[in-house]
Amino acid sequence: ANQRSQLNSRHLILNVTMAASQPKIKLVYFGVQAKGEPIRMLMSYAGIKWDDVSVQDYYGVDWPTAKAEGKPPMNKVPILDVDGIALPQSGSIIRYLADLTIGTPTTVVPNDAFIRAQCDSIYEFSAELCAIDPIVNIFSAEVFQAKKKAYESEVLQPRLPSIARLLGDQAFFCGDKPLYGDFGMYHVLDNIRLVYDGVLDTYPTLASFLKRVEDLPGIKEYLDTRPVPTSIGSSPSLQPRS
Repeated sequence: ANQRSQLNSRHLILNVTMAASQPKIKLVYFGVQAKGEPIRMLMSYAGIKWDDVSVQDYYGVDWPTAKAEGKPPMNKVPILDVDGIALPQSGSIIRYLADLTIGTPTTVVPNDAFIRAQCDSIYEFSAELCAIDPIVNIFSAEVFQAKKKAYESEVLQPRLPSIARLLGDQAFFCGDKPLYGDFGMYHVLDNIRLVYDGVLDTYPTLASFLKRVEDLPGIKEYLDTRPVPTSIGSSPSLQPRS
């Protein structure tokens, strides 16, 4: 309990520090539990303030029209608007935000260059697993079943043992402190367990990792309030929490 209190105190100090110095940030994305999640988790943990803005509200037109008119850089979302300048690519976004935490009590960037490269490799590995996102958020009926089966055989079965080996007996993937790569891996594992019930039962270290992330200051509060994916595989949507 004392350790938890100390973490919360550090997080409060960080919130004050970040609020005094950070740029104005907007996250532009769709209403899905997908590539925006590691970004939101990092900002929640680091005490970075941001506004969620829909694609429609940001561009003033729907997504197909915005793309046809060449409005989004690289025609992709998520986009991070930083003081009015749009930054595309989720990997670039999370690395930029991670750099904002350098020198703060809960930095998510290691000092050692090699450990930072390891952290980045964890994030990149998680990005390779993001085919789970449309399975959770978009596909339904026969397409859902086909994609679910293919993901299980082509991704889950060969990759889950590798993920467990990478974590080993560590608290987080690069040691005893959470880094930005951990948020990417949390996201994909969290979505995976939504589709494959009980899949982590044989990987207790991964299940413990998820719980450890969920208990982090800032993260717990974010996860307790974010919308919940419902009707996965039939009519997927996000249900606001009451």
